[in-house]
Amino acid sequence: MDTAASAAPHERCSAQTRGGEPCKKARGWGTGHVGFGRCRLHGGLSPSGIKAAGVQQARLAVRAYGLPREVDPHSALLEELHRTAGHVAWLGSQVAGLDG
Repeated sequence: MDTAASAAPHERCSAQTRGGEPCKKARGWGTGHVGFGRCRLHGGLSPSGIKAAGVQQARLAVRAYGLPREVDPHSALLEELHRTAGHVAWLGSQVAGLDG
């Protein structure tokens, strides 16, 4: 995955100014996709700039939440039970560390 797609929201625009310096505006500054893509001054409002920002947002969402998949209800509940048990065990170790 490219670094632009994995960038955190509100980092700097990835464009360079005419002077060769990096743009100091936030990603998506002046657009409807603040935090993603290029700023308004560097093509963020162009059709391809809007599409690129949407792709970045979608890639981050897939990375965070995953893609939908087919799974039977019994297996889904069992997976969630195991995942939650792992969280509870981790939280228990964190709380135990506070007592020491």
